[in-house]
Amino acid sequence: MKGRNTVITTANDGTFSIEANEGDELVISHASYITQTVKIGQASDLTVTLQQNIGNLDQIVVTGYTEYAKSKSPSASTQVNATDINKVPMSTLDQILQGRVPGMSVISSSGQPGQSAAVVIRGIGSINGSTSPLYIMDGIPIESGYFQTINPEDIESVTVLKDASAKAQYGSRGSNGVIVITTKKGKKAG
Repeated sequence: MKGRNTVITTANDGTFSIEANEGDELVISHASYITQTVKIGQASDLTVTLQQNIGNLDQIVVTGYTEYAKSKSPSASTQVNATDINKVPMSTLDQILQGRVPGMSVISSSGQPGQSAAVVIRGIGSINGSTSPLYIMDGIPIESGYFQTINPEDIESVTVLKDASAKAQYGSRGSNGVIVITTKKGKKAG
């Protein structure tokens, strides 16, 4: 409520209840919507429809348990879009990501066609274990060698999750970082 410290959160379906007097102003906000101020009238029921703030969506990081402004964790994730992916004349996605994600090391130890590059995101945290990140394509875990079968033209975006809070939803499997791949899908014409 404007001018007071009264703060409420809506239920999953968007309903809320608050004690207010006629003439009070409610400030309704959400990270991905435009903030609206509504003046209370005589009616006891109020319906408010928020407009999406599309230009602000790239400034939000959503993890498995929370969402926060990207500025609060600049190292949490890095996104590489299809336009950037298709600019590079490389055959595999791991090589395409080389030099595009701060702090990520992509080393191709061989010039042999079909050879996977070694990808390290969070440093070497194991003496004998694997240091490669977890790869997720459209919600399904995949092996790193699978990149040879993926056409880079079919990829919409790649998000590299680097810090502990960003990759927390993947548990210990994501301890070396997570590379989330989103493929292109059909879109409604209109």
